[in-house]
Amino acid sequence: MKIFSGMAVMSLILAGGLFPAVAQNRVWPVCSMARENFAKDPPLERAMIAAFGGPLHFLPTSDKNMPCVQPVKLLHYAGEEALVTLTQPAGSVGVGLVSAYMFQTRHSGPQLVSVLHNFIESGSVGDPGKINAVRIGHDDGLVIENGDAYRGYSAQILSTFVLRDGRLVPFRPLLVGASNEGAVQDDTDVVAVEYTAAFGVPDRDSLTLHFKITNRCAVRHQEVVMHARGTDWIIASGVMPPEIRETVGG
Repeated sequence: MKIFSGMAVMSLILAGGLFPAVAQNRVWPVCSMARENFAKDPPLERAMIAAFGGPLHFLPTSDKNMPCVQPVKLLHYAGEEALVTLTQPAGSVGVGLVSAYMFQTRHSGPQLVSVLHNFIESGSVGDPGKINAVRIGHDDGLVIENGDAYRGYSAQILSTFVLRDGRLVPFRPLLVGASNEGAVQDDTDVVAVEYTAAFGVPDRDSLTLHFKITNRCAVRHQEVVMHARGTDWIIASGVMPPEIRETVGG
């Protein structure tokens, strides 16, 4: 059963802030839960101050009627850093917007050089997913692994970006996982595709995807190797599991 159309799945990916409820240049207060993050990670707080100015204004825990900004992760590169934030909607429930603040590292502290507002959505439950620094070819970059679920069906998306001239350049997002596990009553009807991703394997411009496919009790494993070409991933060997699009649509 196809529960998501291809366009619905890809609508998780935004191109520069198309979410009407949040103005790109609006500075929302910092989510109160960020205090705990700052206590454990002082460089994260310094990056937030460099991005938003200090002192930081925190949203009162009793205020549920205003969006807030949650620091997600500070990524480190040679001479650069990227602060990834999530703007959570009022009540901290629902789709949020992910932004990136690019810094040059100086002895005096991080210096803000560019901002990419609202470049991707979080999932419907507000989780931005796993975010990590990667290297693709000669470029530093970041990868975001997230997805969404609807009526027991789920889809996983791999989004990669490279850093060029202080900006994040997006690659074509990849639909890499799917499951109907929450929509079927009998375990023998489960169709699920799980994956792991390895960047720089076997070559520095490569992405290797390892899949575990469960199709109604039959389990198999397969591998796909892709190469970066421009801002696209081109399959060099293997095939994507057809169960992905058979489950979520496409």
